[in-house]
Amino acid sequence: MSIEAKNYKTVIKYTALASWLIFTLALSGWLFFFSFQQTTRLSVLSLNAEAEVLRYHRMLVWEGTVLFISLIGGGLVIAYYILRDVRQGKKIQAFFLTFSHELKTPLASLQLQAECLREDLGSSSAHSPLVERLVSDANRLSIQLENSLYLAEDENRQLLIEEVSLSDVINSVRGYWPDLNIMIPNNCAVNVDLRAFESILKNIIQNSVTHGQAKEVQIIASDIGDDRCRLEISDDGVGYKGVGNSLGDQFSRHYSGSGNGIGLFLCWRLIKKMKGAMNFLSLKPKFIIVLELPGKIV
Repeated sequence: MSIEAKNYKTVIKYTALASWLIFTLALSGWLFFFSFQQTTRLSVLSLNAEAEVLRYHRMLVWEGTVLFISLIGGGLVIAYYILRDVRQGKKIQAFFLTFSHELKTPLASLQLQAECLREDLGSSSAHSPLVERLVSDANRLSIQLENSLYLAEDENRQLLIEEVSLSDVINSVRGYWPDLNIMIPNNCAVNVDLRAFESILKNIIQNSVTHGQAKEVQIIASDIGDDRCRLEISDDGVGYKGVGNSLGDQFSRHYSGSGNGIGLFLCWRLIKKMKGAMNFLSLKPKFIIVLELPGKIV
């Protein structure tokens, strides 16, 4: 669950709590006042039954007092647990932020050393497959770490919308998959946050490589009018093996060996914040994702 969703649910909890307290206290107060008024009126009209009326009067007073105390006490207990839940959520968020930031520097160093080792050994070395696996795992870990940072900073992150060239972004991320053929028949300029857009493309391509065993990814840009651009991203992999209606759900494993769902969920969140849309056009045999973003063909 995203941080925005958690905050939204917290607001709902507090609103429900306040509404419950106001309604129950108002109802109890009215019943108490009405009962007191009726017993007072009966005591005036029925002098012969004064003792019995007084007994009922005292009973109503005590029961009403207990009811008021129970309602207030229950509300305070619920408010305490909600507040504790909010504080615990903030602690967890702070931990993930700190933990992710602490990992960024050593991970970047590991990526650099792995790439240097790959260049030094070359493709003819007996250890080349192991080095390639090391580089691949380091890049994958880097993407997952970036996803964690986005999720932890979701409520505080401000996106910087600017005009970005699709080809420039693809050229900057090609190094993550040196053996993957990424084709762009035509270019477009989209109005997005550069870092967020890079994260979206990296997650989609990483899914194609890791889970679809794709060797080629194609991104076709087209103009759909109203200053909006359509990006159709397809691969030559084996397609999606899970259930289509759960695709994009956070922390959801769709089949044995699948990821945790954070990548595509984050893509959907970021695209929505950039006034775009994401749809799954095809799951098998080709996996095709369609992105709609503000932009134009260039």
